[in-house]
Formats: sequence, C-alpha cells, structure tokens
Amino acid sequence: MTQLTTTPSSRTDAELLAAVRDAIYRVTTGHQSFTIDGVVYTLANLDQLRRMEAALSARVAQTSSGAGYGGIRSTQVVF
Repeated sequence: MTQLTTTPSSRTDAELLAAVRDAIYRVTTGHQSFTIDGVVYTLANLDQLRRMEAALSARVAQTSSGAGYGGIRSTQVVF
C-alpha cells in the first residue's frame, strides 16, 4: 500500500481525495509541465497521484463504512 506523506493540515481524507482528483484532471488535460528558456519543469507525477488517489479512496471508503471503528456504529437517542 502507498504511504501518504503530507504536512499536518486540517483537511479530511475526503478533501485530500478531491484535491488529488483535481490534480489528476489538471495533469491529464495538459497542465503537466511548462517550459521556461528551453527548460521543462514538471509539476506532478501522474503515477504518484494515482497511488495517492487509490490510498485515499480506500481510507475514505473504510471510514464511511464504519470499518475504521471496528465496524461498530452507535447512535444515542435522548428523550
């Protein structure tokens, strides 16, 4: 599994997943690199972005299914 290394932030996994998917979209629509004075600068590694997307998708799915909490869900009803 891909190890995600991110700087501490208040973003949720779902928010990070959306950002990664946006980056993949931008890379695949021609925003991968640019040239200045004949030197090509690459902005993103598509393979790395896809690995991050897979890892984040799994984490979001695990959290939303309750599997992140042993599959146990609890609801408190107060009258």
